[in-house]
Amino acid sequence: ENRQPNARCPLHSSILMLLFHCTYWLDLISLSCPFHVSFQFWGSSLIQSMPDIRKTAKRNNGTSVKAHVTGISLSTMIRSKLGRYLKDNAGVHGSAAALSGASILVKMDVEGAEYSIVKEVAASNVLCDFVDGGRNSAMLVVEFHQDKIKDKEEKRQAIQGMKAAKVKLRECGVVFKQLPTYWTD
Repeated sequence: ENRQPNARCPLHSSILMLLFHCTYWLDLISLSCPFHVSFQFWGSSLIQSMPDIRKTAKRNNGTSVKAHVTGISLSTMIRSKLGRYLKDNAGVHGSAAALSGASILVKMDVEGAEYSIVKEVAASNVLCDFVDGGRNSAMLVVEFHQDKIKDKEEKRQAIQGMKAAKVKLRECGVVFKQLPTYWTD
């Protein structure tokens, strides 16, 4: 059947983490979703060389299927919900000390987008401002997909700057946990 997928954003966590207008590569192969929907986009990604995107292209006469999407960054989402409690907004929104003992837990399984998300959130300082010397706690639980990125240039761009971003976040008190990748190609 030659149907076009719905160009709206798939409803899983990676769509909430986009920073700008971008191309989102759609997985039309992984139909193991228990909800029996025509297109569930399970392996969709910002990275075109991910395995399910490549499988979709192979079945589609060599053409990857894409959607143009707009979203917000993780730091924008955190600031929109907790901005008045962040150290850098204390003078604008009241006392940053109004929130103490709070926790943020972010679990990420976003098919390769985790690299840009972690680098963006580190550069924004939003989690460091929230932790504020131990007043609050933040944890990132991330499934990294480095081994799934097949294109060498996409892989280089994804991992470039990751070590520095993780070090910066750890130094300010953000806890990192890495989820194992169990899926195979």
